[in-house]
Amino acid sequence: MKKHLQTGITSRISWIILGFLIISCNGTPNQATAPVVLPSSIPIATSTQQQLVHSTTPLISLNLAGGDSLQRGLNAALWLPNGKLALSGANGVSLYQGLQAGLRAQSAPSFQTQAAAENPTLLTAAADGSGLTWVSGQRKIMFWDTTQSDAVSMIVESDSPVTGLALEPDQTELVYSNLNGSLIFQDIGSHEITRKWELTSWLNNLSFSPDGQYLAGTTLSDFKVTIYSQTGEVIKQLEWGDAVHPALSGAFFSPNWQKVAWVSRSAVQLMDVATGEQTVLLNHEDAVGTIAWASDNHLLATSSILSQNGTVTAAVFVWNADTGLLSAILPMPTPVQSITFAPDAKSLAVLDVTGEVRIWSLEAQNE
Repeated sequence: MKKHLQTGITSRISWIILGFLIISCNGTPNQATAPVVLPSSIPIATSTQQQLVHSTTPLISLNLAGGDSLQRGLNAALWLPNGKLALSGANGVSLYQGLQAGLRAQSAPSFQTQAAAENPTLLTAAADGSGLTWVSGQRKIMFWDTTQSDAVSMIVESDSPVTGLALEPDQTELVYSNLNGSLIFQDIGSHEITRKWELTSWLNNLSFSPDGQYLAGTTLSDFKVTIYSQTGEVIKQLEWGDAVHPALSGAFFSPNWQKVAWVSRSAVQLMDVATGEQTVLLNHEDAVGTIAWASDNHLLATSSILSQNGTVTAAVFVWNADTGLLSAILPMPTPVQSITFAPDAKSLAVLDVTGEVRIWSLEAQNE
């Protein structure tokens, strides 16, 4: 199963401008709406936590704002299955190592290697974390075999801006969609096109099923997710037909493909993929900036704002996706750009707009 940076709604804000020549592509939700306020009494999720984690102190904090030029302008973070942390910035993609299970405050990750890139977006990792792919300069699809520091190659240059990117679980092919409405499968080894489908509209949030048999993509204009077979047959369509807000930011599959999270401004609607039934609705005080699924398929993290004691601050909310109850609230001093869970789902990393990465424990603490 590929691991995709499904967060990055905020980091892909350029797609609002580009796509709202059409609509938005992986963009930050339009915030011109009355906020939906969280209940004053926050329920505690007991299925995954003994108590609600409401922490103001991260386990680890890395200030990368003054680092190497390739680490400046950081916009996305992706915690890989092998424990490494990938960070993309305005000029490249960097890898940090040493992030394993059982984190301690003194076990801060160390810089490993980096690859130059032009405003990389749609950062996507292989199931074992050995391969990374991204879009450079809106059109170039890049692939990096991270087991070799210099093994970065351009797979293809799209004839129009890329709107979605996914990596097959076996890492033999990648697929991308563009503003022309094309869906193109590319062999990673030979760089040859293996299949090309012309669609009536462009897709984003591309995602492969864990077994690699199916591919899903979202059309933002009509609030639909289409699931295709490898031969292009439409297997199923999911639709969020009663969304409160008129603008859809994206639809993000859980790693096991049992749930999908629809994001529309301050609302996140969870849906059962097998039945198409809407389950829990996660409301926020203002627009949701970014979103991430944990590998356990039960936890979901979102970023928005938190009103507390007469003040408003940025915050990350960790939800139990089965019950809709909060497992953690993590106040942030500055707005969030990206969220990514640890492989064991016991901690998460948060990248803010200043380039600081904070790593939080999700295990209940007494503070």
